[in-house]
Parts: sequence; structure tokens; C-alpha cells
Amino acid sequence: MSIGFTIVLLISVLALAVTLAVSVYLLREVRELRQQVQPLQDRLTTVTKAAHEVLRLRKEFRELQSGTLGVTKQLHSLEQANTDLQSRLQEVADQDPESRQYQRAAKLVASGASVEELMQECELPRAEAELLMSVHKHSNS
Repeated sequence: MSIGFTIVLLISVLALAVTLAVSVYLLREVRELRQQVQPLQDRLTTVTKAAHEVLRLRKEFRELQSGTLGVTKQLHSLEQANTDLQSRLQEVADQDPESRQYQRAAKLVASGASVEELMQECELPRAEAELLMSVHKHSNS
């Protein structure tokens, strides 16, 4: 073998050894980076799930808010209707010559009388006795 060939062979083996050493080093670095990336990916998945949950809850909150506004409007409407009914009932009581009978019935209802007692004591039909009971309950609510 010639010296030139030996030098070339030695340089080739040395280059191969350096390449192999660099490859082993890079493989170790890749493994280490993968180990560092996995917890970050897990954390990212958790944060993404939490963000989706926040968006879902925000949407649900808006729906509840909207529903609450509707219920508030309905409640106001019912309160107004109750006030109107009480006013009309008072007008009827004021115009009716038998208003004392209704005033007596109202006092009985306030004292806790039953529908049957109202019907007997004030000689009222069942529908009127139930109406008085209903108006009394709504006015006390």
C-alpha cells in the first residue's frame, strides 16, 4: 500500500468516526428534545380543552342571561296584570250593591278561609270563590 492511499483511508475512517460521533450526539439530542416536547404537548392539549370549555360556558351564560331577561319581562307583565285585576276587582266591588259581601269574602280569604267556607259564608259560586282565593294569593306573593 502506498502512503497516499493510507492517508486517504485514514482520513476517510476519521471522517466516518466523526460522522458517527456527531450522529450519536444528534440522536441523543433528538430523544432529549422529544422528552421535553411531550409535557408541553400535554399542557397544550389541556389548555386547548380548557379554552373550549370556557367558550362553551360563555355561550351558556349568554343563553341564561337572555332567558333571565325574558323571565323578568314576563314577571313584570304578570305583576301588571295582577295590578289591573285587583283594580278591576275593586271597581266591581265599589259598583256592586253587594260589595259588602265581597269585602267580607276578602276578609275571610285573608284570614285563611277555604273555598268551601267562602261559598257557604258569602253564598258565592265556586268560580268566584276560587277567583278571590287566586287574587289573594297573587297579591301576597
